[in-house]
Amino acid sequence: MKKFIQLIVLTLFMQAAVAQDVIPGRSAFGIGAYYAKGDFGQDSETTIRYVPATLEHDNGRWGLQLLVPRLEVEGPGTVLLNLGGISRAVASDEITVEQGLGDAVASLIYHFDPLPDRQTFVDLRLDVKLPTADEAKA
Repeated sequence: MKKFIQLIVLTLFMQAAVAQDVIPGRSAFGIGAYYAKGDFGQDSETTIRYVPATLEHDNGRWGLQLLVPRLEVEGPGTVLLNLGGISRAVASDEITVEQGLGDAVASLIYHFDPLPDRQTFVDLRLDVKLPTADEAKA
């Protein structure tokens, strides 16, 4: 079931990316969600909730995007994560709950002209990770 939900979310994101047209002066706000629960090869289960908020502005060929994620991880410190800029790999049998902001990501995007079939497009993207996560939460 977990894989099925992940596949649906991924498919929705892919369809949104393929269907988008670049409209000059367009701004958009979006919220996403990712949920996973499993043992991930460990003795205890881990639950991951990831909710990114995105603000983006396109102005012709150029675009700006800011992604600020909220992350919650419940489980032992034996699962390696890299969602929202928080990486965690601390060995522990204790079940803990850590939550808060992950690292934000600011992006500069250049939109090339669509290919002749008008179905395929290419963007060049520069991402800068902003250290907004709490280091004490690992």
